[in-house]
Amino acid sequence: MATANLASLVSRLEAVAAKLEGAGGGGGGGGGGGGGDAVDEKAFVGAYDAFLGAEVKTFLDLSNKIGGAPAFAAPIMEKCFNRTRDLLSIVSASKKPAGWPGAMPDNVMAIIQEVGGMLGELGDIRVKGGVKEEEKALGEASQAFTWVVTEPLPAKHVSGMEEAMWFWGQKVLVANKNGVNDDKAAWAKAFKAMMLALADYVKANHKTGLEWNFQGADAGSAAASPAATTPAPVKAEKKAAGPAVDMKAGLFAALNKGGDVTQGLNKATKQKAQSGAVSMKKKGHKITKKMGEPKAALEGRKWAVEFQVDNKAIIIKADECNTKQSVNIYRCIGCVIQVQGKVNAILMDDCEKTAVVCNEGCVSSVDVVNCKSVEVQIDKNAPTLLVDKTDGLQIYLQKDSMALNIITSKSSEVNVSVPGATEDDDANESALPEQFCSVHKDGKWITNSMVHE
Repeated sequence: MATANLASLVSRLEAVAAKLEGAGGGGGGGGGGGGGDAVDEKAFVGAYDAFLGAEVKTFLDLSNKIGGAPAFAAPIMEKCFNRTRDLLSIVSASKKPAGWPGAMPDNVMAIIQEVGGMLGELGDIRVKGGVKEEEKALGEASQAFTWVVTEPLPAKHVSGMEEAMWFWGQKVLVANKNGVNDDKAAWAKAFKAMMLALADYVKANHKTGLEWNFQGADAGSAAASPAATTPAPVKAEKKAAGPAVDMKAGLFAALNKGGDVTQGLNKATKQKAQSGAVSMKKKGHKITKKMGEPKAALEGRKWAVEFQVDNKAIIIKADECNTKQSVNIYRCIGCVIQVQGKVNAILMDDCEKTAVVCNEGCVSSVDVVNCKSVEVQIDKNAPTLLVDKTDGLQIYLQKDSMALNIITSKSSEVNVSVPGATEDDDANESALPEQFCSVHKDGKWITNSMVHE
């Protein structure tokens, strides 16, 4: 199998090389002339084809194998990758449009809108009997497709989405390790490998944004060239893409159709309703607390993230924060907050079903107070994690944050996941003690955690 894949990649790269040689042999003018028949493709299109035939194909094959949300998402993601390839083909032969990415020609806009509609589906997958962690991982990763309209650091954007994906993907890996489900464990690893490969590709070929051809023709008149070899088709039933929306303006804006919204829908019988069909209905969290105006802004030396609901894209960028600032997260429900730079301290207060990702650690401490069912990921060094009056906390540590001191009080269901001994080993998860035994000895009380054997 490995030999066959290698031969396929070599064949694909040879075909791209032949195409480039044919385009370059016509007289040195690049794509700037108006009447050339050949598309002057740059090497980055061939590199993208190789990526599609390797990491992407492996991921799609495993997605179809394990079923559920991954199998549903596979054909959508395949089409997103292929349409991105079409865009890269146009980019390789075209000048950068004036005002990009805020303004773009119709043919490019059509690709962006089509991908944007599909991202709406990926961002809200619900499969009957599906695994939440798999659905969440797919939703987070879908944001990576917007790298094509991200400047000036698209690779950093992809890396951020990889980290957000792995917040959930690592749970899939932990839950299926040690032979529980080898295919799902392999899927999680392939997912991470694909995202890392995409980040590497973007960093190597589109460092500050799409690598347009300054000698190329007008992008509005360009057409995408076919791939050297089309990846193997995916055997999962496709759902129709969502409505076309502006990717740069948010990608997931709802289309208000008023009374016409139900036209064209098939009537669902009771048998169909019980058949395990995918439901794309968004399930928001029920709000039982008094909420104020949502906020995510810097106030003096404090980042205030307050009253956010179901917002998975709250990012405090590394160039926007420093070690003199703190981050206060208050009464957020169903959110993901990523702190990409090093700050002085992070406080998470009165939050539910919310995750915090701390990429560069902090100077003093990360505090979790009065929270329920929350998660904290710390990638770099942080001296202390304080947990008080919290029920349900999942802590994810990396090798650079293993020196962390965890102090808990009046808390329950606190679990810690740490890396395996090697990069190939699965993560290890342990529960912190909740019960203690105190014994009076030699005039003082001695307290130890309870051990159940």
